[in-house]
Amino acid sequence: MKKITIYFGFFCLICSLSAQTVKLDLNSNWQFRKKGDTQWLKATVPGTVHTDLIENKKIEDPFYRTNEKDLQWIGTTDWEYKSEFTVDDKILSKERVQIQFDGLDTYADVFVNGVKVFKADNMFVGWKVDVKKQLKSGLNTMSIMFYSPINKVMSTYKSLP
Repeated sequence: MKKITIYFGFFCLICSLSAQTVKLDLNSNWQFRKKGDTQWLKATVPGTVHTDLIENKKIEDPFYRTNEKDLQWIGTTDWEYKSEFTVDDKILSKERVQIQFDGLDTYADVFVNGVKVFKADNMFVGWKVDVKKQLKSGLNTMSIMFYSPINKVMSTYKSLP
């Protein structure tokens, strides 16, 4: 079967044709922001929101003195990441085009060109999804909405005896 896989975050696009595999690395050109903010900041993928905030001088070193105490809001905030990548007609001619994710922490919705392609709920498994229908020749966008795991599970936690 002819296919392409895009690995993300360890993100990439892979095209397989018989014994040949072609990968399109999607780990560059990422930006992020706090949900609801208008300003996008440079992001490093793979990485974490904490290291991205440090690199953009938005927070102090959490390992210095008592800084960690003042940074607890990060874990209760939703974060959005986005990137653009180019797909050519050769890739689109394949039967399947997949994105593979090797670590999305933890609750996340993934969109390709504005279309939700899947929902992640486990950091410790890889995810693979066919996105051929969402791709177009030329510039494409991928965005990932990471939801606060604390906020996601708090209602369940509070309902336990």
